[in-house]
Amino acid sequence: MRTAREGDDQASQLEIEHHLPGAAEPHTWFIPLDTAGADATGTDTPWPFIVRLAPGADAGQRPTDPQQAALENVLVGVQRSVTTLYSGGDAGASTLVLSRIRHMDDGIQIDPDVLTLPADGHAMIRACFGEQDTARRSGACHDQYSFRGVLTLDPAGQGMPVLRYATTATRFPAGASRLQDSQARGPLRRQDLRTQADRTCSYQRVLRFDGGRYQPDTPLPECGEFTEL
Repeated sequence: MRTAREGDDQASQLEIEHHLPGAAEPHTWFIPLDTAGADATGTDTPWPFIVRLAPGADAGQRPTDPQQAALENVLVGVQRSVTTLYSGGDAGASTLVLSRIRHMDDGIQIDPDVLTLPADGHAMIRACFGEQDTARRSGACHDQYSFRGVLTLDPAGQGMPVLRYATTATRFPAGASRLQDSQARGPLRRQDLRTQADRTCSYQRVLRFDGGRYQPDTPLPECGEFTEL
């Protein structure tokens, strides 16, 4: 599995090969990736996992064609990353997009975007301009933000896989906020010079397949401070 481009840098597609025992050539499929409006510094990389679906797991009628029936229905994904530069820093973010591939008597059915989740994010912003600014910041001239999401399988799930999603979000120094003017804060104190976990954006969710897409058991919080450029 790999991402592929055919001449147009804004027209990415996920290329998937399925090798069957005894077959001279692999079966190949392409899933278009809508990158319209994506930042020029964006990249698409395959999710390094394939989730094999149990026969008949919300896939409709099992194919009667033996060749189609021999092919596995799967979940595959791509991680879409963008970066940007700031004066004195930079930021990056990536999003995980999963698609489902099903095999039917009349061919392949691709269900794009059955799940979209923030995968990770980071930002380093601000800088010190002069000795007075450095002293006011106690030498910690950069505000730093970090986000990481991990998607795993719930072994207790039946039918379409049940997924678990756990995130961790941190900020440094403690109390830093991209939503507020850092100049409005008073001078940093020694106790501020630590990495602080964000309680709202460090969370866990269970995701179940419903209505053609994965849905969280509780709505995801707004975490653009960590997951957007």
